[in-house]
Amino acid sequence: MNPETPETSETPQKTTPIHFVCGFLVGSADSLPGISGGTVAFILGIYERLVTAISHCDTTFFRLLFTLRLREAFRHIDLAFLITLLCGILCGIAVFSHVVVHLLEKQTIPSLALFLGLVFASAIFVFRNTKTKSLSVFIAILIGLAFGWWITGLSALKGSDALPYVFGSGMIAICAMILPGISGSYVLNVLGEYHYILSRVAKITSRDATMADLTTLIVFGLGCAIGLILFSKFLKWLLRHYHDPTLATLCGAMVGSLRSLWPFQKMMMEDGKPVFRHLPPEAITTADYITAALCVVAGIVILFAMEYAAKKLSAGK
Repeated sequence: MNPETPETSETPQKTTPIHFVCGFLVGSADSLPGISGGTVAFILGIYERLVTAISHCDTTFFRLLFTLRLREAFRHIDLAFLITLLCGILCGIAVFSHVVVHLLEKQTIPSLALFLGLVFASAIFVFRNTKTKSLSVFIAILIGLAFGWWITGLSALKGSDALPYVFGSGMIAICAMILPGISGSYVLNVLGEYHYILSRVAKITSRDATMADLTTLIVFGLGCAIGLILFSKFLKWLLRHYHDPTLATLCGAMVGSLRSLWPFQKMMMEDGKPVFRHLPPEAITTADYITAALCVVAGIVILFAMEYAAKKLSAGK
């Protein structure tokens, strides 16, 4: 991160259609259990700009807004960038809300193996972005590893369709979604709301939604928005003052969370919600092992191809 980010943008960065594509990839990742949209934003080189823009939704912004200095207000929060990115994120979530459930249900082993490869490669990428490899960095990795292992071992809560619970789930999950290495989808699953929210997104996109479904998504979105604004300021401070330990902790959390992506599982529906059960060794065939290995490699290749493309785009600018 740069040592200092000005509170106002005198020369705002340009917003291009590429940022819509970036948003689509971030939204796609956020809809996948185990994969962090924050990691994708980090790899694509838009993470710092995103956190800064969100954190600028502050008293300065509202003062400019209420005094009708709209151009300055919108430039202060980098509005064009945020809107372009948000449209891409919503499209990514809308598309993958249909795809993910089908893949995990019908092609569980290849899907989980692919996700495992993506997360493993993401951990390598995040670790490479630490500026020093000191003892404190490796201690932070171990702390993150223990945290990731612990949180992915939690049993999913029952969840609730009560709007206050939906609102709170949005606030908590969005904090995880913006962190490189922490899967907001997995946190939402632990809270018992992943399938509940994703199924309502699918209903909206298939034009089969009721007013109750729409209300649920609006309340969830408000929770996400408020949680994002509050958390982004703390995150910006953390990355500015404790950059390497923060990234190292997130790297460890990513490695620890890999236990949730063990490929040899079967997805089943219990009480209307998807749950994963480990397959016994005798139920796993040689073909399953080969398929899983190839998909893990594919995930790693995809992640580093994405990094390579992002570097090329950045060099082009």
